[in-house]
Amino acid sequence: MQKTGFPFVMLDDRNRTTPLYRQIYERLRLSILNGEITRGTQVPATRLLAKDLGVSRMTVVNAYDQLLAEGYLQGKTGAGTYVASDLPDTTLRAQGIVPGRGKEPAKHQDYALSRRGRWLASTSVKALRLEADSKDYAFQNGVPAIEEFPFRVWSRLASHRWRNPPRELLGYGDPAGYRPLRETIAEHLR
Repeated sequence: MQKTGFPFVMLDDRNRTTPLYRQIYERLRLSILNGEITRGTQVPATRLLAKDLGVSRMTVVNAYDQLLAEGYLQGKTGAGTYVASDLPDTTLRAQGIVPGRGKEPAKHQDYALSRRGRWLASTSVKALRLEADSKDYAFQNGVPAIEEFPFRVWSRLASHRWRNPPRELLGYGDPAGYRPLRETIAEHLR
């Protein structure tokens, strides 16, 4: 194992199948969860940690980026990267880890919800069934008048078009989008 000046980061065998960035990520995350690295502690700069570990800076950047994305670290512009003061509790509870007490079974806990959150939680969601002969769902949001759609005409037009499609429809096309559509939108907005 190779150890850094930062007491909680070390790499296991470099021949291991786990990528190096993942080893750094896992070790830092575990140290944060176990309280070995306390909230608000500044973590080493990516260049320094990379040098200490003898790895590419991008390896450390990838580990830090993952920890930032998950909420374990927070960056302060011009001041460095720190362990987040508010750790992602949902992740901790999902794995049975209670902050400050190590590994314990997670217990059900009521979350403080806003008024809208309570309303959403109490609202039942009913799946909308579309039946061919049912008129019960007329004028419902998000439900088109399917019985009015000209399926035969649409099928005939699509079939005719795809028998011998223009070559430009089979490629990637202009990255800015379909030119006639862009021109029509520009004309409409003008």
